[in-house]
Formats: sequence, C-alpha cells, structure tokens
Amino acid sequence: MEITVKPGLPLGGFQQKILLQTNYDEAPTVEVPIRGTVGSEISIVGKGWNAKTGILMLGSVRSREGALLKLVIRTAGPHRKEVAFKPIEIFPDLLKVKVGKTTDLESGTISVTPLTILVPKGSPPADHLQMEQEKLGRIILETNHPTAHQLRILVRFAVEG
Repeated sequence: MEITVKPGLPLGGFQQKILLQTNYDEAPTVEVPIRGTVGSEISIVGKGWNAKTGILMLGSVRSREGALLKLVIRTAGPHRKEVAFKPIEIFPDLLKVKVGKTTDLESGTISVTPLTILVPKGSPPADHLQMEQEKLGRIILETNHPTAHQLRILVRFAVEG
C-alpha cells in the first residue's frame, strides 16, 4: 500500500483511518491507522505540548479557577523575521487565544512568538478529553510563511463545573 500526503496540510500531527474491504470472510473490513507529523521551520514548545501528536494537553480545568497556558512558537530559516501568526479558527469559542509580539533571540537565528491560551474563570462545562481528534478543541493559526500556511493545535481539555 502506498499513501501520498498532499501538500498544504497544517503543521503538526495528524491521525486518520483507512477502511479496506477485503475478500476474506474472516476479516471483511480492515482498519489501517495512519499517523504522521507535518514539520517545517516553525515549531511549538511549552508545557503540555506534544509535537509528535500535535496535541496540547490542558487536562481538567475547574470553572471557578480557569487556566492560563503560555507556549512559544519558534521560527527558524530565512523568513523568521517576517512571519506572522493570526488565529483564524478557535473551537470551542470558550478558549481565548492571544498571539504576542515576535522577537529575535540573541543568536539571531531563531525568532520566538509568545502564544497564550486561556480558559476564563466561569467557563461553562465542556468535555474535549476524548481520543478522537474531531472532538478535541482546536486552534488554527494562519501564517504568512511561504510553505507553512497554517499551524494547527489540537487541545485536549475539560471544564468541570
């Protein structure tokens, strides 16, 4: 079996399933898991971030306390000084996302952009702890990078009343 990944996937991990129909009575359908990571000169670092899966683990958050998490987007390569990030999709909308000011590190070879993710105090109950990617929270950042047009962050969390 050969699988081709087309260009344009958002950065980060992806996970899909292929269902194959066979002519074997013992196994008429076979599920083939497909996992991978789309990488580039842009990466995310910080507590709870798993670059391999593209998932940020916030865990359980108490509504009366809320949660604040700070990540860093690192950019290397020739476009590091011009690249900008803009949130274009946030699900669920109780997540609040702020992109900070990009600065160069002292070495001059990497720029860093703070990314703050907030679950505000008083947020309604929510459950995005499931294993299925489509049920997780997600943040899509648009970039002006010539080859990395989007950065996708899946968020595994729940808000408890």
